[in-house]
Amino acid sequence: AYKQLKKRIGRVPSLMDYATYDSIDPMKFVSKYGSYYSFVKEVLKEENYTLTLNSIEKEILTYISSKFMCGKKGQELYLLKMLLENENGSVQYDDLLKRMGIDRDEFLKQKEMICLLNEFNGDFLTKQDKRKFSHCDLVQRDNDAFLLTDAFKKMLRANPFFYNHLMEVLEYGIYRFDSFYCNYYKNTNFCLYQKYTYEEVFRSLNWDADQNKLNVGGYKYDSPTKTLPVFINYDKEDDAVPYQDRFISETDMIALSKHPRSIDSNDADHIYKRTDEDQENCIYLFVRKSKDDKEAKEFYFLGEIHAYGDPEPVKVKGHDAFEIHYRLDQPVRDDI
Repeated sequence: AYKQLKKRIGRVPSLMDYATYDSIDPMKFVSKYGSYYSFVKEVLKEENYTLTLNSIEKEILTYISSKFMCGKKGQELYLLKMLLENENGSVQYDDLLKRMGIDRDEFLKQKEMICLLNEFNGDFLTKQDKRKFSHCDLVQRDNDAFLLTDAFKKMLRANPFFYNHLMEVLEYGIYRFDSFYCNYYKNTNFCLYQKYTYEEVFRSLNWDADQNKLNVGGYKYDSPTKTLPVFINYDKEDDAVPYQDRFISETDMIALSKHPRSIDSNDADHIYKRTDEDQENCIYLFVRKSKDDKEAKEFYFLGEIHAYGDPEPVKVKGHDAFEIHYRLDQPVRDDI
C-alpha cells in the first residue's frame, strides 16, 4: 500500500495522503511499528528521509502516535497541537473547550484537566508503560492553563524535523476525531457504537491513572469521577459459569456481578445507587463479541445503563454473586 501510494503521488506519502487517496489506514503502521516514522525510516529504510530522530524523540513520537493518533478523545490532540502552535507554549483550557465547541461544568472540567495532565506527564501510565515511555513528561499545568515543559520545548526548537512529524501525527488524529468520534454522547467523551480499548475507556472517563486489565473483572468503580464502566464479553467459553450476561431485548440486559459478591456489597450499592454518595453515579456499557477474538481488542460503546429492580442472588462455583437487570438509555442499533 505504501509503495502504490508513493508511486501514485510521486513522493513519500504523508499520513493524510492515506485518507485523501483512500488507501490503507495509517493506524496499521502504528500498531505494528509504533509510529509511521519507524515504518518508513527503519523498516523500509526510505532514502528520501535524510533527517533522523534520536532515541528520545522517537520515544515521544511513538508515545503520541500509539496513544493519541487514533483520535478517540479530541481534547488530547487539540491541546497538544495548540501548545505546539503557540509561541509561548501555553493554552488556557477554556480556550481549548471553546475551540472544540464543548461545554463542561466545573466538576467535569477539573477532572478532565487532571487526567490530561497525567496523560502528558506520564502519571497516567501503568508501570510497564512508564518504563517504556520514561521521557514523556511533556506538559505541566498552572491553574487552568497548560504549558509545555522546558525540556520538551527545547527539543522541538532544536529539531524542526521532529516538530513536523509530531504535527503530522496530531493533524491526522484530529482528522480521525472530526470524522468518526466528535459526536460525543451526552456529557461524555464517547461516541455511540464506536469501539474503545480498556485504556481508551479509562482516559475518556478522565480517570487519574490506567488500570491493570486483569483487575477490572467486568466492571470497576472510580469514586473521584463517580463512573462505572461495565465490560462484557458476549460469547463465553464452553466452560464458563452457567449464568451469563445476555440481552433480553434491544433495551434490556441481564449481567452477572463479580464473585464473591453479596447483594449487600459495595458493588451493589454503586450499581443500584443505594446510598446518598452513589446517586450521581454514571454506569456505561461496553460490549465485544468475544475476548478470544484477536481482532476484538476493543468494545462497542452502547451508552449509559441503569440498574432496576433488585439484585438477584446466585451461586457461581460455590461463591455468592448476583444478577443485575440493566435498562439501556439508548436501544441497541439493529446492525450492532
